[in-house]
Amino acid sequence: AVATTLILFLLSKSAISASFLIIYPFAGELYPTQLRGLAIGFSAYISGLGLIIIPFITYL
Repeated sequence: AVATTLILFLLSKSAISASFLIIYPFAGELYPTQLRGLAIGFSAYISGLGLIIIPFITYL
């Protein structure tokens, strides 16, 4: 059971990492060329705020 859990964990972690590698080039194509840098920077800023806030939410 432990080996199966470990294998499933590693497969899911690999899938999540692959999805993050795909999302940035895909997101760049969603924005118009004139706003692309600003929009991707703003998106990265908001996601960084989420990374800071999430640990505090788990304690509520």
